[in-house]
Amino acid sequence: MKFLNRTYLWIIPILFGCAAQGPASGGPPDSDGPAVISMMPKSGTIHIPGDQKISLVFNEMLDPVSVPSSVTTTLEEEEYHIKVRGRKIYISPTDQWPPDNVIRFTLSRKIRDYQNNMMAAPVEVILSTGDTIPEGEIWGSLKNYDKENLVETGLFVWPITDSSRVYQKIEVNKEGNFHFRNIHYGRYIVAAIEGGISIVEKQMQTKKYALNSVEYIHLHSNNPSDSIQLYYSDPVEKLKITSIEMVSQYSVKLLMNDNSEELFIVDSLLSPEDSVTIQLGKSNRLEHYSLPEYSFILPSVLDTLPPAFVTSVFEDDLFQIVFNEPVHLSPSAVTTPVDTLQEPLQFKQLNETTIIFPNLADTITKLQLTGAHIVDWAGNQFKDSIKTVSVFYPPKPEPIVGGNILGNIDYADEHPIMVEALHLEKQTSYFSESEKGKYALHNIPAGHYKIWAFEDLHELDSTVYFSGLWSPYKRAAKFTEYPDTVDVRARWDVEGINLKIE
Repeated sequence: MKFLNRTYLWIIPILFGCAAQGPASGGPPDSDGPAVISMMPKSGTIHIPGDQKISLVFNEMLDPVSVPSSVTTTLEEEEYHIKVRGRKIYISPTDQWPPDNVIRFTLSRKIRDYQNNMMAAPVEVILSTGDTIPEGEIWGSLKNYDKENLVETGLFVWPITDSSRVYQKIEVNKEGNFHFRNIHYGRYIVAAIEGGISIVEKQMQTKKYALNSVEYIHLHSNNPSDSIQLYYSDPVEKLKITSIEMVSQYSVKLLMNDNSEELFIVDSLLSPEDSVTIQLGKSNRLEHYSLPEYSFILPSVLDTLPPAFVTSVFEDDLFQIVFNEPVHLSPSAVTTPVDTLQEPLQFKQLNETTIIFPNLADTITKLQLTGAHIVDWAGNQFKDSIKTVSVFYPPKPEPIVGGNILGNIDYADEHPIMVEALHLEKQTSYFSESEKGKYALHNIPAGHYKIWAFEDLHELDSTVYFSGLWSPYKRAAKFTEYPDTVDVRARWDVEGINLKIE
């Protein structure tokens, strides 16, 4: 019996020695990210010693791989080092912290636990080896934000220039809020970028973003703190030509940086070996802009390919037929059946590749293209001897028996105010411009609506929210959202939906 007891005592340490050292398993699924439960010294401490070690304790074990790249600071990389031990992060100076200086470390939400859960909010550690820490602060919220995405806000010194660099960065937390702490007094603007901030002007073309809705935020001794709301918006895309493909001697396929394609017609007066310069103007969601110039030498192209039909569509209530290259059509090129005969149908050439039908009767459902009467600029005949094109008319809108939304706008500035009601079930929007502090949305379909209002700063489309531009800098429009869903019923007035834009 004594022998057996000793054997058990000898086996027990071995069993414990073989236990896994990772996170505990079992129990309900862990869906919450790690959170700091203590910090030493506390953020905001002054007169820290030059060799002060900073320690942060979390409520669960950290994935150490996620930590190093998730810690940013104003210091140089060789001035500090980081260690991760289970639930703790230690930050120490390589030698001494800079004397009489503010030390700022930011821990990104990208720090994860072993279940791959990110932190719900970023963490800042702000300490000073000197006497003071700046007292300014700016906090705010990001509206229209998907909490599953990472968004970083950046603080920039006003006025914005081509060489402006981010003064301070902090991520938006899971609830859409952000907070810049311990800022020097001055004038600032705030920008938010999907993922993270680097070069704002370029990122705004491909990533969701938000900009200040005031000209700037001014912090001073009588206004040491301020707040702001940002509206998260789609990118403001700008195209550029990346390459070309010759379709024929005088038509070129332009390949854009977003993988889209566009047909460009070369001046027929140009000859092979001449230089061709393409200068295009475009519009995006907010502005007109010019694409960078693209030049090439016109090659000699032996065009033996016939022109082809691309598509037919109603555009601005006119039926259009589009070809893949420039074409010439005789008056008999398009016909429609009348009794047992094919009668020519009147059309106009909108441009080198497109024809339109200004007087198309709604009884016509089919058109016929006759290949012998359609040739490209090289004389190649249309690929089909006979091509039938069906005409599908856009559906006529059904009459609406709806309700009305009526309310007041409290706004002290000079710009017009646009009110948008978004039908949540149909995802259809209805608009009303305010007049003398009042607005009315008449005869909109029954359903549940999200209501919001914004300044009309848009030069192209008053129904589109102006989310701001970086260069030249233009602030975003001020806005407000009605806090509740509005229920609209047929033949009812919904009154008292009042909005305030500060």
